[in-house]
Amino acid sequence: MIFSNTRQNPFLEQSLYFGNPNAARFLMSPWEQTYLADGVTLNTATTSSFFNSLYTLENDISKNDLTKGMVNSFVEWEVFSNLVFKTLYSGDYNVAAFHGYQNRVHGDGKSKGGSANQSVTRNYNWVSQNSLDYKKTIDNHNLALKILMEYQQNNNNYLSGSGEKFPADDLVYLSAASSNLDVNAAFTDWKTYHIWECLTIIFQRNILLILHTGMKVHHCLLPK
Repeated sequence: MIFSNTRQNPFLEQSLYFGNPNAARFLMSPWEQTYLADGVTLNTATTSSFFNSLYTLENDISKNDLTKGMVNSFVEWEVFSNLVFKTLYSGDYNVAAFHGYQNRVHGDGKSKGGSANQSVTRNYNWVSQNSLDYKKTIDNHNLALKILMEYQQNNNNYLSGSGEKFPADDLVYLSAASSNLDVNAAFTDWKTYHIWECLTIIFQRNILLILHTGMKVHHCLLPK
């Protein structure tokens, strides 16, 4: 079993948008001052199209939070000589949360009075397999037969919202937005069944015959 949590506060590195710190270092006028005359207050009155990166880095938010849990397990049982039964289970559960905020004082969010968007995605995927393996060796001849049945299910929930115009600088969550509110949601749920058979015959260490057949059924569930 594996469990992990990853948190990031990234920015788009390869795009030439006005708030990109990497673009500002090359294209922003060298005469722009980062701080005012007191040497403490960050300058928010830049005359160029690019913004003061130090101010936006301190006051804007772009957070990714991913929590992931995985489990893999199997059991093998030798039914009798040369015949082995195996059952396997694998599960993967992910919760991804995003919070983006552009402040109302300086940067891309100024014209909107501040803007924010938040989203949560929950995804659960699991796979179950049952198989029978038969192997037989007679002199220099080998026979191998495998029959496998697999079941997979995936469930995905997505919810997001956005809004603009924030009444105060310290209010950065979507619940404080007062204008242009928008909500979006999506749900998917599907199942897959797979039956697979493979027969291999090796005659005097040369492959003589490989026979493979399979059937796959995909079923998509609609929300009630």
